Amino acid sequence: MTDKCPLCNISPKDIISSSRDFFIANAKNKKGHRERIMVVSSRHVTYVPSWLEGHAVDWLIKVGRLVFAYSPKIVILSPMYGSVQNHWHYVATDLDPKADDFEQILKTYWVKHVENI
Repeated sequence: MTDKCPLCNISPKDIISSSRDFFIANAKNKKGHRERIMVVSSRHVTYVPSWLEGHAVDWLIKVGRLVFAYSPKIVILSPMYGSVQNHWHYVATDLDPKADDFEQILKTYWVKHVENI
């Protein structure tokens, strides 16, 4: 944990669920989306092992299906355009073409695309 890292200092009121290794929280900046959530490493690290990353993605999908129940599609984005580059996390969002960052989402590598049916 670092004092200056915004992900290390997320308000407990924004945390949806937590485990030993990760927590899922509402994103501070929704960028015009109705909802936007993220899975974040509980430790201040830039890398997690692939097996642990897979667990985090699966959990984000499970929670995301509930949070994004209104949306037929969910994408999990790599942090290539993220404002926090020094703390491991993935953002989940809907694909709202009216959102502020829709064009950027289309340019971003998608870790996973989920049909939310």
